[in-house]
Amino acid sequence: MKKFSFIFALFCLFALFGGWSACQRSAKGTAAAPPTVPLPDSALAARVHLSEVNCWTEGDTFYTVGLLHSHEPLWGTFWLKLALLDGKNRLIETGGDSCIVVKTHAGALPPHGQTAFMTWWKISELGAAPDSVLLHSAHCVEVAPGAILMSHYTHGGDSLHTGDSGPYTSVYGTIVNPLPLPALPELSILLYGPDQRLRWVQAMSLQTDTNTVRANAYGPMKPNEKRQFGANIYVKNLPSSLRTARWSKIDVLAYEKR
Repeated sequence: MKKFSFIFALFCLFALFGGWSACQRSAKGTAAAPPTVPLPDSALAARVHLSEVNCWTEGDTFYTVGLLHSHEPLWGTFWLKLALLDGKNRLIETGGDSCIVVKTHAGALPPHGQTAFMTWWKISELGAAPDSVLLHSAHCVEVAPGAILMSHYTHGGDSLHTGDSGPYTSVYGTIVNPLPLPALPELSILLYGPDQRLRWVQAMSLQTDTNTVRANAYGPMKPNEKRQFGANIYVKNLPSSLRTARWSKIDVLAYEKR
């Protein structure tokens, strides 16, 4: 949920860095260790906005998930600097800094394209309990233009199966490479909870046959090729609100591996 009650001083501080966006936490459960991502020295400030941002608490971990929309007329790899706020809109230091750097899924985002991101913090390592997340700034490194892949989610996700790694659900779809360029395809699987809010995003490669994702072909896609895929989502990795496969919507984003 968008949060517009920030004090004026915070608004002035973060508005200098290209915009702001926030969400409030909404659920509880368990989680894994957080990632750390360096920001390249060559990365420049980028114009973006975020949508479908959601936060929740899973045991000792505070998650954030959402979509980045580029306003840049160039191809690029994008990073976000995110800050945490407590219940009184005060900044929380994270590892001696006020921000964490998050790399978005797509390694080569087309001009004005969209891509997913997800990150998390260990609450026990913070000085206070987080309540919301704030967009401090966005950065990008320009990359060469390439293929623009399209994805279509067709069906699946409506029943659970049992495998060696525990219960899982399968989703199926098609990737299309409509331009006269070869492309190495990758996916972002987006899961929405019963409340219609984005709850989980997972990046997947389509380069080899694995227990997680399979396709009717592997390696580079030819121009105008269509490729069918199936992806397994393991329940143990999901937020508590999704562990019974009761999601309201599934979406798939496709992009070129860089």
